[in-house]
Order: sequence, then structure tokens, then C-alpha cells
Amino acid sequence: MRRLFSIVALLLFACGVHAQDAGVMHPYPETPGVETPAPRGYKPFYLSHLGRHGSRYLSNEKIVLPALTALREGDGQDVLTRDGRLLLERVEELYAASNGMWGQLSALGAEEHKHIAGRMVKRCPSVFVDSVRVVASIYPRCIVSMAASTGEIQRLAPKTKWSFTAGNRYQSIINTRHRPSTWVPGASIQRRYLEERLDMEPLLSRIFTDGGKGRDIVGKPVAFFKSVYAVWSDYEAIGLEPFDLTTILGADAVKILTASDNISHYRNMAIPNIDSLIVDIVSRADVALAGQKPSADLRYTHDNGLMRLFVQIG
Repeated sequence: MRRLFSIVALLLFACGVHAQDAGVMHPYPETPGVETPAPRGYKPFYLSHLGRHGSRYLSNEKIVLPALTALREGDGQDVLTRDGRLLLERVEELYAASNGMWGQLSALGAEEHKHIAGRMVKRCPSVFVDSVRVVASIYPRCIVSMAASTGEIQRLAPKTKWSFTAGNRYQSIINTRHRPSTWVPGASIQRRYLEERLDMEPLLSRIFTDGGKGRDIVGKPVAFFKSVYAVWSDYEAIGLEPFDLTTILGADAVKILTASDNISHYRNMAIPNIDSLIVDIVSRADVALAGQKPSADLRYTHDNGLMRLFVQIG
């Protein structure tokens, strides 16, 4: 039986928008894509996996505060529309659910990695019979993703032997943060994009009964709407019942916000400077091809590492 070397990578970015699209914070799809069978006569013997952590809470409360502060003040001055009050309830709900968990993996995120692990074992059972090398980013959401994934693999393939590693020396391999000297932050590009495309006054009038007071309360409309979008985008990821932002802001505005969010993330991540990761993938595969262990290399990183890899390899 000829052997098959398998590389698995996972990345999810939104393209377009509907009631469930939410940029990079969108939960992974429950239904995987179409499986491509191995060529006739080949059998998997080694798997190299690079995966982003699962669904998570927003990074910090500063992301939520522009929306929360403005909506609370609008409520205190009794100038919120019905949609404005509904939006305040949603922001309050996410803020309460996220306190003490900013940046951490959600329960849904752990389940996502269990499902991914289950599919790996189902597709490549002949791989998980020997030693597996595991490397994770030092951030807790990646380590918990690793634990959920490897725990599921161990349950399904109990004879597998493990080695686990996480540390700063590996960050430059799986999550480099290099920026060229000419780099322009994605946030500044996103701000210009929104200033040119969002019609602020009509949008504010959807939320505040008095447009003038609403603008005074919000102060910086771009920051406010980015914050509103971030709240909406993370709702489903942390297990809350999703709501339809298009009924509050309109479909066109949500499309613009989604596009701006994707632009910002792509700008921040799509920098082709991850030779160290490619070297790691190739060198670890060479070890396996030479007949030395392990039978699988599993890496748990961030969307930053994945996007850079895809840009680097074209």
C-alpha cells in the first residue's frame, strides 16, 4: 500500500453577508466541505495540521465600550428609539456574558475543535496509531483548543502517544507578528473606508430619536458602529442567541461594516513573512518521510498565522 502525506489547514473568513455572517468571529460551519478521497492505492501515514483556535469572546471590553457607553447615555436621556433600546439590551447581554472571559475560548470553540479532531481521525485512522507532536500558541484560547482537540483524538484513538509544547520560542513559528517598515495598520484603512461609505445621519436616526443629541452622545460615529458590529459578530460565537443587525441598521450598512472588518483583518494579517512556519512544516514532514516519528504534527495558532501562510504560499 502506497503512503499518503496529508496537510490540513483551517481558515474562515466571511465573504458577503447575511443574518449569520460576522467576519472573522463567525463560528465554524457545522457541516464540513466535500471530502476528497485519497488516490487509489494510497493510505495516509502522516498528517500535518495547522488550525486556528475555536470561537471565542472578544479580546477586551474596550471593543464594547463605545457602543455600551453611548447607548446607556442615550437611554438615560430618553432619546433611544425602539431599535436603540433593543440594541442596548443586546450589548448589555454580551457585556455581562463576556466579563471575566475576554479573549478566552468559548464552550462552542471547544466543541468546534472536538468536531474537527473527530473528522481527522475518521478520515485518517491509520495516522493516529503512534506518536503525535503538538505545539500551541501561548494564548489560553489556543491551549484550550489544543486540549479539546487532542482529548477527542485520545478518546477515539486511545493508543496514540503524545508530546505537548507551548512557549515563546515557538511563537515566531506559528504566530509571528512581524510588520514591515512600510506597514499601515488595518484600523486606519478601515476608518477611512467607513467614513467614505457609511451615511452616518440616517444610521444614527435609527437608534436615537434626536439625531443631533445622538451624534453628540456618540462623539465618534465610526468607533460607535465598529463597536456595535463587533458585539453583533461575537454573539453566536459565545453561545448567545444571534440577532439580526440588518433589521436595525439595514442590509447595506451591515455589508459595508462586514467588508471594512474583513479589510482591516486582512491588512493586519496578510503579510508574507512566515518562512519559519513553512520551514517547520517541511522539516517535520521530512522527518516523517524518513520513517522517523511522529505520525502527526498538530499546531494550534491564530488566524494571523494562517492568513500569513496562505499569502506566503500564494
